[in-house]
Amino acid sequence: MKKAGPPSAVADILGEDPEQVASGVRNAAAEGRAIAARDMFMVTPCRREWLLERYPETFAAFRADGTATDAYTRFERITRAARLFTSGR
Repeated sequence: MKKAGPPSAVADILGEDPEQVASGVRNAAAEGRAIAARDMFMVTPCRREWLLERYPETFAAFRADGTATDAYTRFERITRAARLFTSGR
């Protein structure tokens, strides 16, 4: 939520259709809810605050889903490995 990424990464985590996610993030960028650069997207600071306020209730079912939790854990593991590979830290 706080870093830029491609729509395909979001689609993988959510288990959603990549084209629909790409369309959604492009629309969000066009409406000023996200920032876009070179097929990478990130929510704007004010939208991040909006999401944080709603996160616990909106994503309760998603967070309770073991498959979603496993996917998020894999994503974080890959992110940490990539950070180590690219920065040496």
